[in-house]
Amino acid sequence: MKADSLSEILTIPSIEFDIVDHCNLNCKGCGHLSPISNEYFADEVSFKKDLLRIKALGINTDKFRLLGGEPLLHPKINEFIIITRSVFEKAFIEIVTNGILLFEMQQSFWKLCKELDIHIYISKYPLNINYDQMNSIAKSWDVNISFSETTYYFNKILHNSKIYNSEENFNLCQSKNKCVYLRDGKLYVCAGGYLLNYINFLFKTEIPLSEYDYIEIHSEKIAQSDIIKFLNKYKEYCGWCHLSHEKGNIKWDVSRKNQNEWID
Repeated sequence: MKADSLSEILTIPSIEFDIVDHCNLNCKGCGHLSPISNEYFADEVSFKKDLLRIKALGINTDKFRLLGGEPLLHPKINEFIIITRSVFEKAFIEIVTNGILLFEMQQSFWKLCKELDIHIYISKYPLNINYDQMNSIAKSWDVNISFSETTYYFNKILHNSKIYNSEENFNLCQSKNKCVYLRDGKLYVCAGGYLLNYINFLFKTEIPLSEYDYIEIHSEKIAQSDIIKFLNKYKEYCGWCHLSHEKGNIKWDVSRKNQNEWID
């Protein structure tokens, strides 16, 4: 990843932000660890501060994804939509949701999605949900909506020891520079840099995490070149991660919060 030397703007392909950690579905093996996360609602004031700082550093993004957890659980989701569009005026903005709560969303939500060109992406699971009706509601508001293929399996995320070469695994990863994760004024190369704290705490694993796994965007010492270097460098914990290897070995079900849903 490099900045455009003419405009001095660094364009990150995609940035992700969890506006909640918890979920109304709690899938077994959830990649963002929702079943084992505490209830959490992101603060819209801090969110705006972070986005403005990213912009001030000369960073843009092609895509910004609001997700979770289940993002429609956040009572102020409209404010997150407005803030994101106000900062990233031309980005493709996407809400990633299981869609269950779409049937209950207020008119104000649908109007904003239409007016601000917000895309809704539905993650489908083997549930008795009327996806056709979901599609019809969005189309009635002239809101762009799309659906994943039905997810029958998740990938088990981790091994309990380092079995891969960290640098090679990072370079193989399909998420490289496509799932840059923003959290509490920090950028991570993926959500794992932040979420692995939960794994270590709950399951007493010892996956190595350090201050080098994120970059503080509000530090006065940080320059755009530092972010480019950071996003292009592997992290030690990459050697524990299965996600480059498409294992698909967790059959979809409701989580029992067992360690073996995430770790071999």
